[in-house]
Amino acid sequence: MLAALRRPLIAARPPARGLAAALALAALAAPARAEQEREPVRLVYAAAPGCASRDEFVERLRAYTSRIELADEQDARARRFDVVIEPDRDGYRGRLTVEDPAGRAAAREVRGATCSEVTLALALVVALAVDPNASLEPAPVAPDAAGTPAPPAPRADPRPAGSAEPAPAAPAPPPPSRAASRRATARPSGAANGGAPALAVGATAAVRSALQRAAAPTFGVEVELRASRAETAPRLRLSAEGMPPASISGPRVGGVRLAWLGGALAGCPLVEALGGGWTAGPCATLSLGAWRAEGEHVVAARTDWQLFVAPGLSGWLEWALTDRIALGGAAEFDYLLARPRFRLDPDVALFQPPRVGAAGRLTLRVTIP
Repeated sequence: MLAALRRPLIAARPPARGLAAALALAALAAPARAEQEREPVRLVYAAAPGCASRDEFVERLRAYTSRIELADEQDARARRFDVVIEPDRDGYRGRLTVEDPAGRAAAREVRGATCSEVTLALALVVALAVDPNASLEPAPVAPDAAGTPAPPAPRADPRPAGSAEPAPAAPAPPPPSRAASRRATARPSGAANGGAPALAVGATAAVRSALQRAAAPTFGVEVELRASRAETAPRLRLSAEGMPPASISGPRVGGVRLAWLGGALAGCPLVEALGGGWTAGPCATLSLGAWRAEGEHVVAARTDWQLFVAPGLSGWLEWALTDRIALGGAAEFDYLLARPRFRLDPDVALFQPPRVGAAGRLTLRVTIP
C-alpha cells in the first residue's frame, strides 16, 4: 500500500500524531479486492460535541474514495469500523478499531491539536483500509444544485441617468459570531452521535478486610453500563461477590464458621483518559450483604445471620487489552453502619468488624458487542 502513496500529504499544520501508525493499520486491514469493486462496511461513529457529525464524516470518506458502501449494522459479512473521537489534555484523540467478519480486530489511536485534524486523519485511514489506491487529497464535493442559492439579482442604480458620481458600495454583511459557528457545528448527543450505551460483564477477585479477623478473599461477577462507547463515558456498576467460609476458633474450645455474601452498586461519573488505553476515575459505592455465622464444636450450636451495610468510596484504574477486553484494578474503603458481635456466649466474643474496611480488587471485563 505504501507504494501507492505517490503524492505527499500537504497540510496547513503538522499531521495528527499517530497517523503513520494508523496508516500501517490501514495497510494491514485492506484486503485484496477488484480495482473498482465497492466494499460494504459497517461504520460506528461517536464524536465529541462540536466535531463532525456521522454524515459529515461519511462525506469526507467519499471525498477520498468512491469504493465505500455503507452496510446495515446487522450485516455480519461486512467489516466493522469503530471511530471514536474525544478531547484529551493536549487536544483531541481518535481511536479506530477495524474488525473483520471472523472477529479479528486491530486498533490504533490518532492525536491532534484540533478535532478537524483527527477527523480528517481517521477518514483517510478508513478510506485507505478499503481502497489502497484512494486519493491522498480529497476530491472537491460537488454542490447540490437544488440546495445552491441563486446569485443575487443586480441592484438597481438609484442615481439619475447620466450621473458621473459612482454609487456607494453596499456594506458587507458582518462575519458570523463564534457562538453562531459553534451552534452550526454542534451535534445532538445520544444515538444520533453513534454514542449508544455499552454493556460489559466481568469477573472479580478481591481481598477484603472487616469480614473476619484477617483479610479474606472474595470472588464475584460484575455488570457495567456505560453511557456510550467513549473511553470517558460515565459508568454504573452492579456486582455480587462472596467470601468462602472461614473458621474462627474460641480461646479454649468451640468456634464459629463465618461466610459472607454481598453485592454493591457503584456510580462512576468522572472518567479520565490517560492515553495508551489507560483510564481511571473515582466511584461512590453502596455495599449490602450478610454474614452467616454457624457455631462449631459446641453444644446446641445454632446458625445466625447479621446484616452488612456500608457506603464507601473507591478509585480505579483500567487498561484496555483490546477494543472489548479490559483489565482493571480498584482500591475501596467502606464505612460499616452496623458492627455485629459474634460470640460463643455472653462472655466470649470471637469477632467484631471494625468501623472502616478496605478492599483491593481485580476485574476482567468484556464489552458486549
